[in-house]
Amino acid sequence: MDEIYLSRNRTKVLRLAIRDAIDEGTVDALGEQIMDAFTDEQVEAVEAHLDGQSLEDVIEEALEEWTGEDEYEFLNILETRFGESGIDLKLWSIDDDDLESEGSFGTTTYDEEDEETEDTVPLDEDEEYFPPDEDPDDKD
Repeated sequence: MDEIYLSRNRTKVLRLAIRDAIDEGTVDALGEQIMDAFTDEQVEAVEAHLDGQSLEDVIEEALEEWTGEDEYEFLNILETRFGESGIDLKLWSIDDDDLESEGSFGTTTYDEEDEETEDTVPLDEDEEYFPPDEDPDDKD
């Protein structure tokens, strides 16, 4: 199974976009914001596994399946959709306090210069990975 790693900053952007959609009660812009969390190279790699579908189609299907109420539910659906295509989606662990201290989605950015190396390396030893179906707040 191929692995796709989202950088810490891209994971933060993704999670904040999902939270904003929950708070606003609409997913109208969420599909585009999720697409923006992936580099062009990652989109190409994912689409190579999708048997003619686009990543945008997979994201839209995941959004249709999602109840719109829980961030981790959506991440789990997205991870499952990727897994069905032979892709293991890896997200960086970011606790809720770090997300909230960074402000709103609009103020969270990532550095384009770090994009190439940061998105392609495995997790550092001091970073924890929580699969989308595990809520880090439930960790004992």
